[in-house]
Amino acid sequence: LRPRPPRSRSRSFVASAGGGRTGYKLLKSVVIACRSLHGAHDIHLEVFTGPFIGNDDFKTLSRLSVPGISIRKYTKNLPDYLEAADLSVSRPLSLISRKS
Repeated sequence: LRPRPPRSRSRSFVASAGGGRTGYKLLKSVVIACRSLHGAHDIHLEVFTGPFIGNDDFKTLSRLSVPGISIRKYTKNLPDYLEAADLSVSRPLSLISRKS
């Protein structure tokens, strides 16, 4: 087991779904899970839906966001976000956790 980090340490999460034609359910689940942690933990979630997500699905995810959760279709800097993240969830489903 790794030592527990100091309480003041913020955690950065990334969730992505490739082009966006699939993965909405996964991204929605991640957003809802992070919302449940909002206030109790210092977490920042970056969600990249992919440019081909349906407009209604994108609007739903955007409505679910709270401070600390950012919903965007695309970034040209995704590798940088992934490198900086403590946890990445992506479609096809993979979980990557960076050791501190």
